Amino acid sequence: MDAIRQVTENKHVPLDSVVFDRNAWIELCKINHKTAECHYTVRLETDLSSVSLEGMNQFRISVSSQHKSSDQTETIWAALEINLRQEMNSVSIADGTPYFFTITGKSLDLDHMEVDSSIHEVVDLGLMDHKILLGFKPSCEQHTASILFDSFSCMLIKASVSALLAQATESHKQVINNAGRLFASRQDYVRDMCNNLAGRAEALSASITNKALHNQQPLL
Repeated sequence: MDAIRQVTENKHVPLDSVVFDRNAWIELCKINHKTAECHYTVRLETDLSSVSLEGMNQFRISVSSQHKSSDQTETIWAALEINLRQEMNSVSIADGTPYFFTITGKSLDLDHMEVDSSIHEVVDLGLMDHKILLGFKPSCEQHTASILFDSFSCMLIKASVSALLAQATESHKQVINNAGRLFASRQDYVRDMCNNLAGRAEALSASITNKALHNQQPLL
């Protein structure tokens, strides 16, 4: 269970300094959401060292849940690799097997409320891998509080994948179009992408929360 609970905590990196620390994880967005039973926190990050020739396409989504009846906090994370040419994307849960998927064009609209069925499928597959490996059974009373069986935590991952994929693709297009030319350095591109995504943080947060609430479903 330690593999599910633990995620490296990285301090927030100021956007005006990202070009000086190529190995830093930078936080793009943080969301807090409370229900009657739990307090949820979602963090979206990108690793500046993994910016490829294609662009900024490597992201990490972490979801933490804290039950109000106890001090126990559990965290699960997903690694998302976006194909900025709108082809095959991949997602893996807690360093598990990456699963590849494509989405429909309408899913690139941040305001589109439905989470693409392919995202539901790959996230569910990644979660199931860990349930099997850890020997969990949904009927076991001692495991009912596990974040693996917390349907809203898992829906937050799916909503985050959907919204981040849409926003990162749109931000990449805007940054390239605004530049009007090839970037002189990777640092210039990273700076512009970080600033663009930071400017969209509020819309991204709202989209994730709305998608999660709209698409709630029982967890398999």
